[in-house]
Amino acid sequence: ASGPSSLEALEQQCDGYVEQMDRGDGRLLELHFLVLEAGLWPRAAAREKPARRLLARAYSFHAAFLEGNGREREEVRAYAERALDLSVGRSPWEAWWSTPVHSLVWAAPAERDAAGSRRRVALARRWLDLSADAGWQSALYRDMAEYATAAGDTAAALDWAGRAHVLAQDQDDPLVLHLAGHVRGRALLAAGLPAEALALLPSDGHATPHQQLWDSCYRVEARLALSDRSGAQEELRHAFALCREHDLPTGLPGQLARRL
Repeated sequence: ASGPSSLEALEQQCDGYVEQMDRGDGRLLELHFLVLEAGLWPRAAAREKPARRLLARAYSFHAAFLEGNGREREEVRAYAERALDLSVGRSPWEAWWSTPVHSLVWAAPAERDAAGSRRRVALARRWLDLSADAGWQSALYRDMAEYATAAGDTAAALDWAGRAHVLAQDQDDPLVLHLAGHVRGRALLAAGLPAEALALLPSDGHATPHQQLWDSCYRVEARLALSDRSGAQEELRHAFALCREHDLPTGLPGQLARRL
């Protein structure tokens, strides 16, 4: 770093790093976050509220970056907790708080089994009433539906995924609707309703490359459940193309390829 910058310039840097992450470009991104956080920390420690808020945002998306790249859960949780410690109860609610909450729930120190998934549902549910904002509640219902699906609680997953989808339709944000469609599609697939799932699993480009890869892989599963092998192969080719283009891990599409 060349030296101190204005908070406005640092916020623009943070926004740029988030856009870079959304494009699936992770080059030097963790180093960028570390430099940004190091520059903000003295100002936040001196109780500058705008600096504290920006540091919390940096920690939030740093946690999301680590989560998306398969880093240790303890590391993800540490950054998410820092972000929330600097925000909740210290400043008015903001929509981006859903990012560290999502990471915190994902990284919770619980077993990676049905019981652990139910504990994650309970943890997400505790944050639900922090705001009545439809986007916030849609995000929390998505997480609750995801973990209920993992726990095999199909009825609860379908209910919460449906609520997330309805709330997302009231938002002027294609990404929120995309994510809600993905989660509802997964819940329907887990419930043995592949045709209904396929109708909801997104196929547009409104999401990050990681999310597009997950969408594509679940469409492969839906096609397989419908005995549509040629459609599944086409979807799988698309998944591997995303991996090549954005240097994404091929574990999930590789598993599906072995099934085919």
